[in-house]
Amino acid sequence: MPEFWQSVGVDGMARDDETRRREVRQRSLRADLTRVQGLLVDGYITEEQFVSKREVIAAELGGLEEAGGDAGRTVTLPGNPWAGLM
Repeated sequence: MPEFWQSVGVDGMARDDETRRREVRQRSLRADLTRVQGLLVDGYITEEQFVSKREVIAAELGGLEEAGGDAGRTVTLPGNPWAGLM
């Protein structure tokens, strides 16, 4: 295979690996959010602690989405962990 095509193939694989890593991290962050919501609902953390942790998660998710070419897409995280429980 010509050198040019080899570099195109290698670059493509590197991008695919980065995309997979980003997707895994996004899933992990969403799972963290679910876990933190459970901690709040179960009374292990205060609402202030929940909001703080949610903001950290949202910031990292936003950065990952920008890096993935999803710039301009809004990250929407649930604001009311009590919704639907009553």
